[in-house]
Amino acid sequence: MSKAIVTDIEWDTSDNDCEGEVDLSTSMEIEIPSDIIAEGVDAVDSYVSDEISNESGFCHKGFNFTVD
Repeated sequence: MSKAIVTDIEWDTSDNDCEGEVDLSTSMEIEIPSDIIAEGVDAVDSYVSDEISNESGFCHKGFNFTVD
C-alpha cells in the first residue's frame, strides 16, 4: 500500500449548512491500495479525490498530491 501526500486542498463549502467558519486543513495523507496504483495516474487521482471528500465530509474544488 502506498500513501498520497495531499496538499493545497481548495474546499468547496458554499453549500455548507454549518454556522460560522469551517476550519479545514489544506493537507492530508491518504492510503492508496496497490490495485489502484496499478491502474495508473488517472485512477489514483480519482481515488484521492473521492477519499478527500469521504474522510472530510466536504467537497473540494482541487488539490495537488504526490505518492510516497
